[in-house]
Amino acid sequence: LERLWIHRLMYTFGPDEKPRRLLARCIRASQDGSMVTIAGNGRSFLNPIPVTFLALVLERSSMQLAQQPPGYMEVTNINHPEPWTVLEVAEHLCTIGSFDYKVVAGGERWPVTFHGRVDKLSAWLDRWGIGFPDVRRSLAKYREEVLGRGE
Repeated sequence: LERLWIHRLMYTFGPDEKPRRLLARCIRASQDGSMVTIAGNGRSFLNPIPVTFLALVLERSSMQLAQQPPGYMEVTNINHPEPWTVLEVAEHLCTIGSFDYKVVAGGERWPVTFHGRVDKLSAWLDRWGIGFPDVRRSLAKYREEVLGRGE
């Protein structure tokens, strides 16, 4: 490899999201009345971003990488600057489409206890003329898309 750009990703959501993931389960529960169980007291950081935003970042960074000299290396966290926990995401989704959930203390395999710094990503986004997506609006739009597809 002559050049390398490592992207560290927290959580994306969008088309073809696996049914066992949090957002898909919450949306489904708002339709079928099922219960969502949130493990680890919901304290893990999720920091969701839409997959379309990720695709845009990957596209721009690959173009940027091609312009760099041999030996170039960059490491960038790709997550939202506003820290969102699993519980906060579920609570917000519940305001959009009500569903039942319970929070339990144990059961989480790999709790995420950190929020990735986004100073590097912010600098690149400024350079590219791109802003961070509005998480609340993106989650509401994603829910509408899922329901429109009948998932």
